[in-house]
Amino acid sequence: MQETNNRPVFNRKPRSPRKNRPIMLLFIILGCLVILGIGNVKFLSKILVNVTKAELSVLEEVLPAEFLVMRTELAVPAPSSGTLEWTCQEGERVAKDTILGYLTVSRGTSLEKTEKVAVTAPLAGIVSYAVDGYETICNPQNWGQLNMADLAENTKWLEEKAVGDAKNKKTVEAGDLFFKITDNLEPVYFYVETKEFFPELFVRGKELKVRIYDAEQPVFTGIAQLSRTEDKTQMLLKLTGKQGFEDHRKLKGKIILHEYKGIVLSSQMLVTKEGRDGVYILNQGKAEWRTVQILGKDETKVSLAGIKPGEWIVTSPQLVREGQRVFSLRR
Repeated sequence: MQETNNRPVFNRKPRSPRKNRPIMLLFIILGCLVILGIGNVKFLSKILVNVTKAELSVLEEVLPAEFLVMRTELAVPAPSSGTLEWTCQEGERVAKDTILGYLTVSRGTSLEKTEKVAVTAPLAGIVSYAVDGYETICNPQNWGQLNMADLAENTKWLEEKAVGDAKNKKTVEAGDLFFKITDNLEPVYFYVETKEFFPELFVRGKELKVRIYDAEQPVFTGIAQLSRTEDKTQMLLKLTGKQGFEDHRKLKGKIILHEYKGIVLSSQMLVTKEGRDGVYILNQGKAEWRTVQILGKDETKVSLAGIKPGEWIVTSPQLVREGQRVFSLRR
């Protein structure tokens, strides 16, 4: 240590220029990454792309609809006013004359003079305590003369009740419909009303496939009755095969108008060049444009021919060009 002007002076060892090189090199690399990664995001997005594997599937063109479930059912009126005591469960399959419960009836003015009357099934079928008013339309005696115009008018004022509503009733008035029997061996029908009309499909006797929401498999129906006015189409569809739906009065679903078997992709993957439709295929690390044929489409998807199952399709075609080398994020 030396003193100069009464101030201490420290002798420092000079830093080697070689030790500064790694730090400088690091800053240079970081600068390049910033320029490429932030200043040229579009460039990187063209290199890194997402792809999806082409697989054969079926695209359905559908018509959303609400179905009124109709079946052969008989609602039974109470013979007298009284107190209910049910012994049969909702939805149980019963034979004709099965005792479903008892109706305790008061005779005369004295409450002590009561009588238990057995309530029996008038026919074999499934018992239900949810009487909703549609039973008069589904009366077996009127089934053959069902008028579509009257049916459409009647359904406007009928109100659906929850299944098992009558089960909770303790008393009933004479004449009230207090239970019903559904003949589950008879066909089930769907009544549907729509503003759409497809002359080649909506023909009496023609088969239609229907998909009910929350049901695993579609059901097949035949058009039993058909009515067409200026602004609406009314159809009565007869279900074939396994029936079901005894616990439902109204169902939401869709009528399948057409089915297109092919490679089903998002419409956003399509690219149009010179009036031709195509997609970009990932082929040996490069983007290859391939002409395709559109078999069918809906609001968001298309069914295509011209692509082999197992090929990889670029999902963001706007980011690539023909022959460009790309890297897949999924493969």
